[in-house]
Amino acid sequence: PFESCIRDAHAASIMCSYNMINGVPGCANRFLLQTIARDSYHLDGFVVSDGGAIPTTMNAANYTSTVQETVAVALHAGVDLESGTFYLQHAQEALDNKTIVESDINQALERTFNVLVRLGWFNPPEQQPYRRLNKDNVNTIDAQQLALLSAQESIVLLKNVNNALPLNMDRLIGKKLVLIGPTANATVLMQVNYYGKAPYLIDPITAFKSLIANRSIDIESVAGCQISGNNTSDFSSVIQLAQQADVVIFFGGINQLVEAESRDRNEITLPAIQLTLLQELEKVVRSPIHVVIMSGSGLDLSYIRDSTNFSSLIWMGYAGQAGGLAV
Repeated sequence: PFESCIRDAHAASIMCSYNMINGVPGCANRFLLQTIARDSYHLDGFVVSDGGAIPTTMNAANYTSTVQETVAVALHAGVDLESGTFYLQHAQEALDNKTIVESDINQALERTFNVLVRLGWFNPPEQQPYRRLNKDNVNTIDAQQLALLSAQESIVLLKNVNNALPLNMDRLIGKKLVLIGPTANATVLMQVNYYGKAPYLIDPITAFKSLIANRSIDIESVAGCQISGNNTSDFSSVIQLAQQADVVIFFGGINQLVEAESRDRNEITLPAIQLTLLQELEKVVRSPIHVVIMSGSGLDLSYIRDSTNFSSLIWMGYAGQAGGLAV
């Protein structure tokens, strides 16, 4: 996906972060930022550090030993702009002791200012289209449709036995649809973090109920378990309800208690509580079971893929305000 964003969509900037790749911090990794991003993917723009990522090269990763060396390593790796104050505080020191030279600074400025020029940043205010935006340009019908379309196009179909999807709602008239799982009522989860306040949040349950509003379809929902943990007290009632269903849809995934900034995951499988519930369902449910997984990073879903008891498998990211409607 990173290659496609840079090479095909011409992303104008990328961010290096706190992680290490093969023992080299992201913001000190010339192979990553120059050889891969610029030489191979043809990045035509600038690299910016994540907030405070450059000093962590020295303070957390112990990859460098002085502030001057840290500035030089980041700048030479290709970090043109910093989110933070480390460059501001220490670039002059690095220049004075010749760990960097003016041409290093000029290259970073050229890359950054080139993008600003392309954005019209230095044009007269009346020629800058973004300065003409106001509150009337927020939450427009077009913007709402774009949010929905973006969510729809981000969904990935990983399994679809005998074209089980899309569901034909007309064929479900007079039947029971049961939604199970900890993300069936996801709202705030679909925004993850670093987001503006959404005008609305449509969870999958609400979306399905609106979809069948004019149809005689019985729909029930129950979480059954949390995203993680070990509480199985609701399993028996969930299984009983699922046995009455004509179609079961399980909504699972992970959240920021499992995956987040500054947190390493111990495993890439679904949380054990969810996998256990799925295994209990497949033992007794004879109607089609569809699985929808929400996550922001990779998951090993091979069990669901390989089991003949699951009719379909969908992966979706944290799809925003219209995520439930999209799926």
